[in-house]
Amino acid sequence: MKKLPVVGVIVLFLGMTIFSSTGTIIIPQETYQELIEKPTFNAILSIIEVRGQLFFYIIAKIQNKLPDAFENINWSIVVDGGIIFCGRKTYGTIPEIRPGQIINLFSNPIFGIGKIESTVRIHANSDLGETRVTCDGFVFGPFVLIERW
Repeated sequence: MKKLPVVGVIVLFLGMTIFSSTGTIIIPQETYQELIEKPTFNAILSIIEVRGQLFFYIIAKIQNKLPDAFENINWSIVVDGGIIFCGRKTYGTIPEIRPGQIINLFSNPIFGIGKIESTVRIHANSDLGETRVTCDGFVFGPFVLIERW
């Protein structure tokens, strides 16, 4: 069992109330693993991983889980917080992503110091919405560390 702290909240999960008097949510370990390992997605693309590269970069892996190919996917990696000397914002466009394809997105080289919050956004078009993941991390010179999300 995995205990997650809460503050006076009753949560419904799979039709069951899972609130205990100690102020924690109790979830079976298998369900907790599924929840934390489940990628963030919308109807189009999944962000399946965000990690820091040992030197200078943030890398995000995205995957098309639908049977259709998509074109002109706009993406961005934005770093907030800390003192960032270079690499705060990176933007790009993916010309095409085929069904099942996984693509790595690399930020511009990052150099700075301090606690950061990095946001990865993928936007296919105005009708289909946006996928977004925000991760906490730390930058120390060229070293970029991202907490697992």
